[in-house]
Amino acid sequence: MSITVTGEKETIKKLWIYNDAFIKNAKRITRKASKNVEDDYKTRVPVGKTGNLRKSVKAKNIYNRGGGPAATVMPRATKAGRGYHRHMVAYGTKPRSQRRGKSTGIMPRNDFTHGVGAAADAQFNADMQAEVSKHVVI
Repeated sequence: MSITVTGEKETIKKLWIYNDAFIKNAKRITRKASKNVEDDYKTRVPVGKTGNLRKSVKAKNIYNRGGGPAATVMPRATKAGRGYHRHMVAYGTKPRSQRRGKSTGIMPRNDFTHGVGAAADAQFNADMQAEVSKHVVI
């Protein structure tokens, strides 16, 4: 019994093209989704006197070689200290006081992160599924 393979070179070439095109489009889809999540996040963040918490919300896109594109969206602290209080706003605080005894009060819980990105998640899944179906034929 013998098996003959035809079109091996063409198939390998198509797989490499698929890989490059798919990764490029997957990165584009990830960037679009992370921007949508960032916009959604910014609409939910409470604005204080300075607005620093809202200003610090940024998307960070990550492109791993083996793991594919990914992104995180969250308030990111800068050297100016923007964003460091996000946990106190989200989870609230107990009664607080300064070292000298001055009361700084309590901060009520405001879980502004709940539900962030739900709409963007559905759109991301639909876009990625459409991209995969363009390249994969079974």
